[in-house]
Amino acid sequence: MTVEFSNEQAETMAFDPEALAEQVAAQVLEDEKCPYDAVLSLTLVDNEEIRRLNHSFRDIDRTTDVLSFPMIDWDSPSDFSMLENSQEAEDDFDPDSGQLLLGDIVISVERAKEQAQEYGHTLKREIAFLIAHSVLHLLGYDHMTEEEASVMEKKQENALQELKSLNPKLRIRHDASEHDMWYMNSKAKEIKDHQWNSQTRAAYDAFKERHQNYQRVMQVLFNDTAYVNHEVNAENLNYHLFKLASNIQSSELRHTVSLYDLFTPDEVYDNWMIENAGWYVGY
Repeated sequence: MTVEFSNEQAETMAFDPEALAEQVAAQVLEDEKCPYDAVLSLTLVDNEEIRRLNHSFRDIDRTTDVLSFPMIDWDSPSDFSMLENSQEAEDDFDPDSGQLLLGDIVISVERAKEQAQEYGHTLKREIAFLIAHSVLHLLGYDHMTEEEASVMEKKQENALQELKSLNPKLRIRHDASEHDMWYMNSKAKEIKDHQWNSQTRAAYDAFKERHQNYQRVMQVLFNDTAYVNHEVNAENLNYHLFKLASNIQSSELRHTVSLYDLFTPDEVYDNWMIENAGWYVGY
């Protein structure tokens, strides 16, 4: 496993990001039973640069935490059999080294640091998570539906947990808040008050504000912007549409209709992040 590493940002880190990337990527590939020696590139940037790249390549003018650029057009995630006995697959291998060309990963360390503070874990754990997440994208996984997001989430966390068990000195926290689990599902008023105190509410509201992404959906649903601004609770409508999309996906109706089509992959992910943050704090 080779990581072609480049650090193009100024944040200092108390760990070796290149070594971490090699360890995490190798673990994901082992879990996915990759039969080839592989190579990928990892570039660390700041918020300004990743926003520029996001706008340039995806026409989304906002900061994000990680961008993935797969080299392989997978028939299905981690389907390495498609690379066997195929003349087209020759382009997926480096002609000199023979390594499988997975693609490129770009991470904003600045954004990762912000998210680590939000989730209450270390920058190292956040970077490791983003690398695992992005390697899975390079292997053809996505999170356009709730089921796909769940699969990716489990695979990411399993890779980090296995890596931690093999080398405990990595100090990568698998859980976000182990010490808070004592109040899970409690109905006691004093505990509920503790969960949703002013500090927690402010942190949750700030997190939600960063991930709210419903403007495009409103433009699809309504052609009168003034009407939306004065008559529609866009945040509430977006929330209930996403909840309904999720509920349909868990019913037999999923075979005939999908409200997820209203949302882009990024919008699904942002809604999913807000939903899970609320569950985490409130339950």
